[in-house]
Amino acid sequence: MDEIDRIRELFTARNIKITPQRVAVYRAMRVLGHACAEEVAGEVRKTTPTTTVGTIYNALDCLVEHGLLAKIQTTDNKMYFDINTREHYHLYCEKTHRIEDFEDEGLARIIRAYLARNSVPGFRVTGTRLQLTGTFEK
Repeated sequence: MDEIDRIRELFTARNIKITPQRVAVYRAMRVLGHACAEEVAGEVRKTTPTTTVGTIYNALDCLVEHGLLAKIQTTDNKMYFDINTREHYHLYCEKTHRIEDFEDEGLARIIRAYLARNSVPGFRVTGTRLQLTGTFEK
């Protein structure tokens, strides 16, 4: 089974209508990992040059809605998308705008335990997003 067949199978399992544009956007995100819509458009246009930015945004939103991508808003107020939907955190470089995944089970346990002990009245926590900002050293 090739990559496109696996993507189609994944879309079918999630009840996502299979379109060439959505497949191209998901393939681009698999290559990029973390990307803004413009970066996804650049990658998609390597194989389908007539795809519009509007179509890219619609496909990204659809994939987020169906749980195949996550949104990340950075401190510079720019929206990025993430192919990794498992529980994890992000390192965000304020200088280069690079985003890296940061997985730390110990930190995740601390956050879960804290939230279990310190619930917010009238609010049910469904997830956490943590972004550590700074700069990557060479």
